Amino acid sequence: MPDDGCICKVVAGASLGVVILIIALVASSLQKLNSDEVGISYNQISKVMGEGPHYEGMHMGYPGFSYIEFSSVFKTISHWGMLCINKDGVEISLDIGYQYRIRGQNLFKIVTEFRDHETFSQVLTFIGQAAIYDSCKKFNTSQFQSE
Repeated sequence: MPDDGCICKVVAGASLGVVILIIALVASSLQKLNSDEVGISYNQISKVMGEGPHYEGMHMGYPGFSYIEFSSVFKTISHWGMLCINKDGVEISLDIGYQYRIRGQNLFKIVTEFRDHETFSQVLTFIGQAAIYDSCKKFNTSQFQSE
């Protein structure tokens, strides 16, 4: 017949193992977003992305999930000393900066098209340069000086 002390040790060890497993699962199910971030959940195990955006705070999900994070505050893109040709064919040096911010309701579309914030920012930089070149060629020299 087994010893009662031995059974108690086995039960205590199994209980401790279950408690540690529960703590590990809960810890891997919690993710935090800072006040200047917006994120969309991504389950790394099943490779499934969530639909809606999540804002600052502690969020619970499936074990092993994470967030694809974007900044929710305005970011500035600057072009210093950018050269363009105006309507008269004169080369002009411009110092231009513009700001953008991610809208949470568009986050799913942004992630599916651009993958992460770095790629999205690079595309915005190239689009901004193209818009500046396009705008520059519509003005002549006197318009640049007067307006």
